[in-house]
Amino acid sequence: MKISQCSALVAASDSGSFTMAARRLGISQSAVSHAIAAMEADLGCALLERGRGGARLTDAGRAVIDHARAVVTQAEQIRRAARLARDGTDGTIRFATSQSFTSGFLPRVIDVLRVEAPRLRVELSEGTDQQIARWLRQRTVDVGVVTMPKTDLSTVPLWRDEFQLLVPTSHQLAALDAVDTRAVAEHPLLLPVGAVEPSVRAALRLVGLEPTVSYRMNDLNGLLAMVAAGLGIAILPARAVSSLPAGVSGVSLTPAVYREVALGVPTGGRQSRSTLTFVDVAHRVVRQLERPPSSPSRPRQPGGSERPAPPGRCSQRPSSPDARCQAL
Repeated sequence: MKISQCSALVAASDSGSFTMAARRLGISQSAVSHAIAAMEADLGCALLERGRGGARLTDAGRAVIDHARAVVTQAEQIRRAARLARDGTDGTIRFATSQSFTSGFLPRVIDVLRVEAPRLRVELSEGTDQQIARWLRQRTVDVGVVTMPKTDLSTVPLWRDEFQLLVPTSHQLAALDAVDTRAVAEHPLLLPVGAVEPSVRAALRLVGLEPTVSYRMNDLNGLLAMVAAGLGIAILPARAVSSLPAGVSGVSLTPAVYREVALGVPTGGRQSRSTLTFVDVAHRVVRQLERPPSSPSRPRQPGGSERPAPPGRCSQRPSSPDARCQAL
């Protein structure tokens, strides 16, 4: 039995026509007929009924069609894996990120890839930090933006993102240069549901706080509107908010708290050339981006908050993707 025979059976079954199957496969109708006849001879039973109404699966055909389809799918995956290993710039990269990272980072990565690897397609999924980590472990995605630590993934550090306090512009804290992080416990706290929430809670635990949350919001814009209305304060990473709406001010926290952001890839096995290419481009884009201010509402101060991630696995700057991700 041959893969081409399985392909012919699947195409004829899906289209209901030998002629349409031939067009789909780019071969002659007689070649489709010959392939299916050879498969039937090998199995000792008819798989398709031919008639004026087209081609229909027999009982035996219905019993084997899912297996034939799996053979065709596996064969295509083998071809894809070989193609990716061969040239590293052809195929699809399944990339996962959360909404707070997408706006400024991903478009620039794609712009560079269009020039350096124009045949590499990026398939985007959005999820929470926990979802992305799970997708990477399950190999549902190839690369994902995650917050550290992630000890069961191979990671490439990207940046440190400082948390800022968001308060109504009329609030007494808005006039301060910095607010003691522990003072957050004295005010109603608004917390975003989703990708940012675990990072906020983890950051507050670092200074001994387990916050009492007044409201949890799915929509970030809705949360900012509630801050502006004086219903509470919020703590968000600087990169999660590109600009603050009217009525909301950002204030630095002291001691400062951060989240460490990295690219994660599955552990075990050698990464494809496409994955290495994507990781290399993403790392370079982050280094080339202008460092954003620690708060969207204030000018950046000397020695500001956003710094490159501390040295770690794959954090050096080698001359090639293979060298950069040798630990992956």
